Amino acid sequence: MQCVILAAGKGTRMRPMTDFRPKTLVKLNERPILDYIVEALPDAVDELVLVVGYRGEQVHEHCGEMFMGRKVTYVEQENPVAGTANALAVARDVLNDKFLVLMGDDLYGKAGLTRAIGHDLCVIGAESDEPEKFGVIVQNAQGFLVDIIEKPEKPETNVVSTGAMVLDMRIFNYHTEPDPRTGEEYLPDMVKQLANDYPVYVETLKKWYPIGYPGDVVVVERVLKEVSLVE
Repeated sequence: MQCVILAAGKGTRMRPMTDFRPKTLVKLNERPILDYIVEALPDAVDELVLVVGYRGEQVHEHCGEMFMGRKVTYVEQENPVAGTANALAVARDVLNDKFLVLMGDDLYGKAGLTRAIGHDLCVIGAESDEPEKFGVIVQNAQGFLVDIIEKPEKPETNVVSTGAMVLDMRIFNYHTEPDPRTGEEYLPDMVKQLANDYPVYVETLKKWYPIGYPGDVVVVERVLKEVSLVE
C-alpha cells in the first residue's frame, strides 16, 4: 500500500525554524518530524510517495530511494501554495488503487492509522479542545462522513479533521475551485463530494499531534517523551 505524505509547503508559520529547511525536517527531540511519521505507519504501507516543493532536495537527501525499509517515490508540487487538492493531483500518475494520505507536519498514532486503512474510504479525525480552529467533522449514526465544516463559530462536535485520509482513484473524479481568499484548492472539498456518492467512514484517532507553530514543537517534544506513537 502507498502512503502519500504532503510535504511541499514553505511552513511560513513555523519561521524561523523553516528559514533553511522544510517543515517536515524540523526536529523534535533531535529527530525530524518525518521520521516519526514514517515510523508510525501501518505495516501494510510499503511505498512512500513524498510530495515535495520548498527545499525538497533536503527531503530527498534525508530519505534517499529507500527509507525505513520502504521504497520512496518523489513528486514535486511546483506551486506549494496551491493547496492540498493540488498536492494530491500532482501525485496522481504514480498512485494505484487505495492509498493513505498524511500531512507532512502532523504526527499520528500507528494503531489508529492501522484501523483506518481497514476501511475502503476513510476520513481520519481526532477529538479537540478547540474544534473551532479546525475543520469539524459531521458524521451520521453509522459513523460515516456527512460534512466537514471549516472553522465553524459553533461546532456541532469536537471531532476535527486531521488532514489524514484513506482514498482511492475515485477521488480524482471530483474537483474543487481555488478559495477566493487564499487561492488554495482544498482536498476536503473533494472528499465531501466523494462522500455524497460513496460511504466514507470516520475513524477517530487517540494520538494526533499537529505542529503548526514553533510553540507546538516544545509541547510535542514533551509529549513524545511520555507517549509512543507506535504502541
